[in-house]
Amino acid sequence: MTQIVTHIGMAKCLSTALQSAWGRAENYQIFRPTKLIDQIDLIVSDNNGEWQALGEIVSKQQLKRERFEQLDCDVVMLSSENMTTSFTMEANAGPSWIRSKHRAMASLFASCSDSILLLVRDPLSWTTSMYYQHIKQGGTLAFREYVDLCQQNILANLDIKALLDCFNHSCKNVVILPLELARHDEATFWDEYRDRLGVPLPNPSKLPEQPLDTNVTRTSSIATHRKLNSILQALDNTLRWQQYNDKDAVLKGLHMTKTWGARRAMSLGSDQEVSTIAGLIGLTDFSPRTKDMSDLSVALMECFLEPLKASTQFPYPLWLKQYEDNLKSGSVLVY
Repeated sequence: MTQIVTHIGMAKCLSTALQSAWGRAENYQIFRPTKLIDQIDLIVSDNNGEWQALGEIVSKQQLKRERFEQLDCDVVMLSSENMTTSFTMEANAGPSWIRSKHRAMASLFASCSDSILLLVRDPLSWTTSMYYQHIKQGGTLAFREYVDLCQQNILANLDIKALLDCFNHSCKNVVILPLELARHDEATFWDEYRDRLGVPLPNPSKLPEQPLDTNVTRTSSIATHRKLNSILQALDNTLRWQQYNDKDAVLKGLHMTKTWGARRAMSLGSDQEVSTIAGLIGLTDFSPRTKDMSDLSVALMECFLEPLKASTQFPYPLWLKQYEDNLKSGSVLVY
């Protein structure tokens, strides 16, 4: 009998690599409910995150389990990191918006799923990774500017207690796995995945290694990437208010170069090629800097670490200890 597992993120927690593995597997089928999630985002925005109005609309949506049970495979994965993570530069994604979205996603997906899969990681590392994603998507903020601007949304995204309350209410098997386990011991990660979800492993069960299949950030390129984004944004600011032929095409080209051209170059270029680009814009120092995060660490202890420690759904004391030690240190290395 086909089993249905809903993968709800978190973002920056192996999602791209897992989706690639599931997509290659002979015994799995993967569905990315992007349009449905976009619809829910619009509903949440239209109702200003107010759950009473939102709940009535969500209850009318239909996600039929029978559609997936008829498929010829061992496991159907419904997968999108956007189910639970709201990328924190979205203007409308405030804390109440994020928490209402969690409730909406749980109402839609948990009841038709045999299991829910959630991957987490060290919360300070997650915050750093989200900042790198901001740069990869064309952003120009310095790290601390990003954290100060997005702090409340970061905390709402990492509110594990609120998230688990939503999904535990509708699904009896919510499985939380640490990203660090997959990086440290992939074989054990897959064993935990199989045993705790109660599903066959994907065949083959191996995480991909190619950059486009993993979305792993080349951290040494972040400073170069940010400066390229700033240059492209300055060009956009200069040209946006001028009148000239093909203006729309020029601005579209600049936008595409900032959001995808620079990103692909930083990801796929050789070390020498990336170094050459950095030299052309005057960058020579790519070493990371220690950034103080003690203000955020205190809040993350309460909303992220303590709920994980109290939950039977995260039986990984080694990684909990690492998370706690890093939060107590209150600092991160940022490129």
